[in-house]
Amino acid sequence: MTETSLTTPPPVCASCGAQLDESAVECPRCGLVRRAPTVCPLCDAVAYVEQHPVLRYRCLACGGPRVPVADPSRVPPAQEAAELRRAWRQHRGAGLWRLAATLATVAGLIAITLGGGIAALWSPPVAVSVTIVAIASLPLLLALWCRARTRRAIASAQTALDVAWLSAARSVLAGRAEDLSMQELGRVLGANRPDSERWLAALGASELVATRVDDSGEILYRLQAPATADAEPATDHESVLSASPGTERKRSSQ
Repeated sequence: MTETSLTTPPPVCASCGAQLDESAVECPRCGLVRRAPTVCPLCDAVAYVEQHPVLRYRCLACGGPRVPVADPSRVPPAQEAAELRRAWRQHRGAGLWRLAATLATVAGLIAITLGGGIAALWSPPVAVSVTIVAIASLPLLLALWCRARTRRAIASAQTALDVAWLSAARSVLAGRAEDLSMQELGRVLGANRPDSERWLAALGASELVATRVDDSGEILYRLQAPATADAEPATDHESVLSASPGTERKRSSQ
């Protein structure tokens, strides 16, 4: 584990971005409890996290994606760490593909401009003009291909993040002796209600979660087999997520 720790809490809320005093225990705007720095599964540094528009949360030490579980003693499952690495790799790959698409677009526009100028000054036969324009358009075709690869990498990164968060939700349930409500799970994971519903729906679809209703009418959740909490389930989390109702609603809204 890295000796250096980023022990200074971030000046803004990791959830809503509100400004926070260094001594603040929770966010005055959204009520999120300020979490203690935890070990990053990617760089092994003890560091805080901050909100990210694509990665959801990222480590302040290495910039990689993190699941901000409010439990410093929790050891992330192997699948969670592997999926976070995959998401980070795909995220960086998307940035490179986006840069390549931009460069190819600029090169294509320059080539078309030069080709059009040459054709206007030289007045070649139509077949030659068409050939010049076709050759000059090749960089634009390359740009379209790079943009398609960018979208594919972004989608792959989001899928990996979904699987990582689902694995984290399972490990949280496995590490708790008491049942958890949806609100409590969201508070521990730093997730909103729709995301908590998705994780629980996916775990329920794989028959990993049992539910009960308490005296106040609130639904509580627990893992079916807490004795095997340290072992990764044989369930394909990615397939379960894609089949869960919440994921279908999320995709249809896009």
